[in-house]
Amino acid sequence: MQIELSHPELSLLRELVNVQRKSLLNEIAHTDDRSYRTELQARYDRLERIEEAIERPTSERTGLHPLP
Repeated sequence: MQIELSHPELSLLRELVNVQRKSLLNEIAHTDDRSYRTELQARYDRLERIEEAIERPTSERTGLHPLP
């Protein structure tokens, strides 16, 4: 799936993902319930993959190369 975002929208998305990941780390560290911790870790991993996708240039995501 591809979505087009303006630079301000992309910046906001980066910030939101980063804040949520940090929040999840804190919650993971402080939960005693193993199943809940596993769910939180899975959510953290998904956010990590989203963050990596946001940071990769479009050409790497699509396999396209920019024109010179």
